[in-house]
Amino acid sequence: AIPNYDDLPTAYEGLRGPLLRAVIAARAGEPIPITTTYGNMAGFKADTVTKLVIEIVESLRYADGIGTLQLLIDIYKDEPNDGICQQILKAVKKLAAYDITVYRQVGPKIQQALVVHLVEMSPAEVDYIRPIALAIWSKAVESNITGSTWKADSVVISNGAVPVSEQLIEIRDKALDGLFAAYDRSVDDAQKRLILAALDTATRTPNQPPVSNELIATALKDATRIVSFMTARYKTTSYELLQHLEHQFLYDYFRAKSRTEDPENQLSCKAEAEVLVTAILNFRDKINSDSQFVQYKVLVGFESVYPGHWSQRDFNRTGSDPYRREEANRYIDEINAENASYWFDLIERCAKTKSNDGATFPAFYRFLSMLAEAKPEVADNILACASEDLCRFLPDFLKGLSLNSRRDIYERALERELDSARNLAGVAQHLRHTDVVMPNFTARLLKHAIDLEDAQAVTGCLLFAFVHYGTDEVPNADTLFRDALNFLNENRDSRWVWQAWFLDDTQFYEKLTQERTAQVIQSLGYLRRVDHDSEQILLRLAEQQPDAVWDYFATRLDNDAEDIESEDHFEAVPYCFHGLEGELSKDPLLAISKGLSWFNADPKLFQYRGGRLISIVFPNCTTKFSEALVELVKIGSDTETDFVLAIFQNYEGEASTFGVLKEIVTRFSGDDSKMNLVSGVIESTGVVSGELGLAEAYRNMKDSLTEWLTDERSEVKAFAKKKIAELDTMIASEHRRAETSQAMRRLNYDHEEG
Repeated sequence: AIPNYDDLPTAYEGLRGPLLRAVIAARAGEPIPITTTYGNMAGFKADTVTKLVIEIVESLRYADGIGTLQLLIDIYKDEPNDGICQQILKAVKKLAAYDITVYRQVGPKIQQALVVHLVEMSPAEVDYIRPIALAIWSKAVESNITGSTWKADSVVISNGAVPVSEQLIEIRDKALDGLFAAYDRSVDDAQKRLILAALDTATRTPNQPPVSNELIATALKDATRIVSFMTARYKTTSYELLQHLEHQFLYDYFRAKSRTEDPENQLSCKAEAEVLVTAILNFRDKINSDSQFVQYKVLVGFESVYPGHWSQRDFNRTGSDPYRREEANRYIDEINAENASYWFDLIERCAKTKSNDGATFPAFYRFLSMLAEAKPEVADNILACASEDLCRFLPDFLKGLSLNSRRDIYERALERELDSARNLAGVAQHLRHTDVVMPNFTARLLKHAIDLEDAQAVTGCLLFAFVHYGTDEVPNADTLFRDALNFLNENRDSRWVWQAWFLDDTQFYEKLTQERTAQVIQSLGYLRRVDHDSEQILLRLAEQQPDAVWDYFATRLDNDAEDIESEDHFEAVPYCFHGLEGELSKDPLLAISKGLSWFNADPKLFQYRGGRLISIVFPNCTTKFSEALVELVKIGSDTETDFVLAIFQNYEGEASTFGVLKEIVTRFSGDDSKMNLVSGVIESTGVVSGELGLAEAYRNMKDSLTEWLTDERSEVKAFAKKKIAELDTMIASEHRRAETSQAMRRLNYDHEEG
């Protein structure tokens, strides 16, 4: 009904209240069943109602920008669903973004109104909706402007640079003021990083020309404001953020530096660039006056900037790692009993750095290992007093100690860690990777980990046994593996798979007994889906015991049939395999035998479960598989043929199935039910593209069936002739449908833009 209103702003004003009340009412209670003439229907859940309201608001966002923002804020404030909160933020970003069509009509008034609205709110109110405020400020300081124009058969997407005006500069200034104030109110580095990301947007201009000199100059001025702002706060800024900022400002430095070397000042922004360069160098000198920060960025992080970076643009590629290693080695030479407390504090500071990637600590790992190897007494003292953060790096200390000749210090450290149980998983990780083999100590470690229910340490012991399985070095590896996996299976914990799938240089799979295989299969059964990692384990198992792998999937299919309710969806069979099919397809008779037993147990759903599994094991219906199925159709009953047709429903009309289908047509030509199923197999298309994609697919089917007309069997010829006639009719119908669709689109789109 909304498009039929002549006065949309007035209609929208009357809609906002009811829309918000609908969301509040939906949150307040459970869905109410709806009684209809066809029976009771479940009511809509609160999430569904809220999502629909947001979609309506987003489609009407320009009818009243501030009204839209306030309504989205009101919905956001008490929204418990993170996904819906993200949908709200996307709607806010669309509202605040510079759009070409809107800009042509009202300029940047939308952005100005939104920014002013935030200025009029109290700091507490802004902080309560901080993500929304960040979205508005980020879009307000962007230099890009975009738009799209839709036609019946095309869409044109336009990108450009937003025009500079006094109004735009005022908007950017207010947005930067808001970001600066929000930064000062931030309570942790996570909040500050989000602010810095938004601030960085103000320093960027579109990569595609033309970009006006005024816009470049504005971005340079804003960048200088940001650098000066952060310089004033460098003493209270964490090392992590200083490291990130120096890295970010380094690239701003080179961009600005190139503009200062413009002798004729063709871009009219040489002066602004020189001011920015001076500000960045001032920031650099101030933060690097802290010697501990200089040492910190040698040991930790992947955004570290060293002196060579400022003079060589490719220093990160050619000189960064050698410089870092040389400095770290020098630090180790300098460490002694007198300055050990200083280095203990610095090492602890490095260990407190939080990271969710693998690029932050490689240099620190190496430093700790080399320190323990070169100066074991100092390292042992540091380790004995280590905090919880530093204990995370226990494997690196132990690695270095194991390489030193002081075996007494190494063994004392191991016993201390076993008794304290601070990081048993770290001890297990070290034992797995070291050349020092201590099976008796590992057995004690596993027992202690099981007693403490330390699943991570138990997993480490299991991986140790996995690596040494079947070797003389660890005679009790089978016992270690058995006990560790028993514990993990009792806790339905299969995380060991993520660390074991790539371990190929082991005798584990060759030496595996049926009892251990059953344990492994049980563990893999707890996985919600078969991903790449678990498939690699199954592949190795299938090389020795394919029957067990087929039974594994049978169990998964049974679990799937129980329709287990869980937030994490259970997927019995993946969309496709990436190697396992090559091993399981070696024995078609085994696959058919397993599949027939599943079909007999549940023929109705077999097509979607067991049939799909067999189809991805034989994705192209190989010659051996096809021959086995032909023989099955010849000697089998209706059941066997129905089994074959259920499998072929998953093949999307593959020509490789035609040999078997011809045999079915020959034997059951008088059975309309089976002929309909054969016809359905041939008509399966999978995904098609384009308006005439389906017609083209039908035409390909028709072409592939012409070969059937030359078959010696009369039943096959008759079926093909009839099917080709049907396909001709279907092709003509698709052409008529496409023409109608095109005509309707031209009516709806070709007379209007936007």
